[in-house]
Amino acid sequence: MINCLGENLKKLRRDKDLTQEELAEILNVSAQSISRWETNMGYPDIELLPALANFFGVSIDYLLGVDLYQKQERINDICNQIMECKRKGNREEAIKIAREGIKEYPNDFQILHLLASCLFNYGKNPEERSENQNEVIEICENILSGCHDDSIRQFASMLLCYTYPQSGRLEKAIELANKMPTYFITSNEILKNILKDDEKKKHVQGNFISILQLIVRNVEELFALSRDFDEKVKIIKASIKTFEGFFDEEDYYFFHCLIGPFYRYLAALYADQGLKDETISYLKKAAEHAISYDKRPQEYTYKSTFLKGYHDKRENVVTDSPISQSYNLLTKISDQRYDFIRNDQEFVAIINKLKG
Repeated sequence: MINCLGENLKKLRRDKDLTQEELAEILNVSAQSISRWETNMGYPDIELLPALANFFGVSIDYLLGVDLYQKQERINDICNQIMECKRKGNREEAIKIAREGIKEYPNDFQILHLLASCLFNYGKNPEERSENQNEVIEICENILSGCHDDSIRQFASMLLCYTYPQSGRLEKAIELANKMPTYFITSNEILKNILKDDEKKKHVQGNFISILQLIVRNVEELFALSRDFDEKVKIIKASIKTFEGFFDEEDYYFFHCLIGPFYRYLAALYADQGLKDETISYLKKAAEHAISYDKRPQEYTYKSTFLKGYHDKRENVVTDSPISQSYNLLTKISDQRYDFIRNDQEFVAIINKLKG
């Protein structure tokens, strides 16, 4: 804790607008002593601590950093509460906790960046989403101007890149995005070339987990951009084959929630064509994955070739909603495009399975 003394002393001195020489004269010590204390190259005699604390109007505990440690523990606790709510999809409660945390610790960048992440793309109506969008920009610009934590700054930059275009600042988003690292100079890629043996294997498998999620995001973008039925079908079917190759033991675990929507997209495409058999077939697959995701165990060790031995658990997942995948699929297939099979026995059976 005493290592905090130098930093605290320097801050307190500057807050009083004093030079090292001026403080030295007040305390009747040399300027070199003040310099040594502030750089933790030496420490004041114990009998000087009360005089230092009294002069700056703080406790000796604060001077030594005891209060700072307690403060950090409290901030960590607040951040953990926010993340737990966010992980469960309860963003409203997460935002409430974050705002209360900011009242307790104004301008703390750890709490602020979590608040921004909770506000991002969130709102019960367009007006609230717009207000939140503006607040995300304000928070993230504040982070970039004053925070020195690289991970928090990078996260803020990412949120700004996604939020600026929504407020008509596309060029600013592109400019900021071009300053971000590419795929090939990320920590994922660099650590792959540094680690060895079992650590390297686990890291590479973790990269596969991340890469597969990136594949899904890009597939969905490509799918949305296509206007051709056959092309859309090929995009999704090719993507499913990719996942079948990675999960040759069909132990999808977390990835049930990413593969299930692929089958739902196919079902929707064929439903729009009025093709009953194909629609039913793909809805069955979508339902199987939704149910399997909802019923997956708390922890799982993969058996498939690429991920063999890799351990995962439910708590690693951050969700945007507390509702189940089964309920989400039920909501999606209530769409009128499925009205032509609404009374079909197989369709009714799918509905009943999803309802559990």
